[in-house]
Amino acid sequence: MAGGVAAQGWFPIGTSWTYNYADQLFTGYVTHVVTGDSVLDGQSCRVIDVTRTYWLGSNVYTLHLDPYCVHESNGLSLIHIPGVGFDTLYNMNAGVGDRWNLSPLPEQCDSTSYLEVVDTGLAAIDGMQLRWMAVDVHFPELNWVFQDTIIEKIGTLVSYFPPQNFCLAAVDGSEGGSLRCYHDAQINFQATWADVCEIPLAIADQSAGSVALVPYPNPGDASIRINWPGQRSFDLEVKDALGRIVHREHLFRESDNVELPHVKAGVYNLLVTSPDGTRASAKWIKQ
Repeated sequence: MAGGVAAQGWFPIGTSWTYNYADQLFTGYVTHVVTGDSVLDGQSCRVIDVTRTYWLGSNVYTLHLDPYCVHESNGLSLIHIPGVGFDTLYNMNAGVGDRWNLSPLPEQCDSTSYLEVVDTGLAAIDGMQLRWMAVDVHFPELNWVFQDTIIEKIGTLVSYFPPQNFCLAAVDGSEGGSLRCYHDAQINFQATWADVCEIPLAIADQSAGSVALVPYPNPGDASIRINWPGQRSFDLEVKDALGRIVHREHLFRESDNVELPHVKAGVYNLLVTSPDGTRASAKWIKQ
């Protein structure tokens, strides 16, 4: 219990998450869907199937990624790591100052990464009182931190953690990036910055641009450049995880520097629009 609110059950069958996907030249989305039950290492768990849909130019690709298994009880969510066993995914019973390590992949290339809770509260979503916690995500081996928010049942808003390649400090978006939408029998949640949950593939060239948007360096610091080949000028919006615009400007050529000293460390969505209405987006991390 937290503030008199009972813990909500996670991972009912049919639950789905839709995440952004951007990896250099590829743009699209990743869907995670709870499809059934299993038993691993003597523990019952729910199976989550993962599908990545992405495009390059006019070519659309669908790739089925390895499924994974999760278990939840009274606010503690666990993920099964092959060869390791079950490890903490989310702990909604944690308080300010509590921390837990990020679930490792078999490579365990960054085993020191961890979450630290910095604030907690309650949010009303579709008539349900859900717990939330603000967390700092620490990567000591890379000497940087970014912020995220975890909402009960829904999970993280900024960066999809399980299973993730922490060698790249959560830059690897193979399994998904910022959350676009969450859906179960009781809740329909859509991030404020996402116009739609799944980007319509039939208009992929217009909504995402025929050539992908690439910010560099990524991760970056106070100054970045935007590489969007074929576009001589365009409008740029930088949005945080809650969809708030933290920076806006017009770029006359892709070699222009974008100065962002006022933006805090974290993960941001870069949205660009050309004079003819072509749009593209990409995830950028500020150290």
